[in-house]
Parts: sequence; C-alpha cells; structure tokens
Amino acid sequence: MLPVKICWGYYPNRKGIVSGIIIGVFGLGSFTFNMISSNLINPNGLSPTGDLYPEEVYSRFPWALRILSGIWFGLSVIGFLFL
Repeated sequence: MLPVKICWGYYPNRKGIVSGIIIGVFGLGSFTFNMISSNLINPNGLSPTGDLYPEEVYSRFPWALRILSGIWFGLSVIGFLFL
C-alpha cells in the first residue's frame, strides 16, 4: 500500500491509473517468478505420484532457491541504483 499512497501524492488527479499500474506490476512480478521457479524446480513437467513428486524435483529445490535469491538480489541492486 505504501507505493500506492506515495504515488497518489505525486499524481493526485490520476489515482486510478497509478493504482492500476502498481497493482498490475505486483501481479506481473508474481506471475513471472512463478514461471521461473516452476521451470527451475521441475523443468521436465513431472507429475506427482500420489502426494509426492519424484526425487529429481526435490533435489533441484535448494539449487533453485539459490538462483532465485540471486535474481532477487540483482533486481534489488538495480532498484537501489535508481534511487
């Protein structure tokens, strides 16, 4: 809510478009990282047998977390540079 409130101060006559852009970008980020993490953890699209996935999927999980953390770190550095 903080980015929306701050942007309302800068664009008081455009509250609707500013809110829509900010909320849309949050949703786009979630969608993008969902696709990236799914492809890193389960690139072959393996289906679970019962409640469990094959061991191949579980073995990729720690590696995928490291990659995703690196991506978040890189995006954070880029964001800090814009400040």
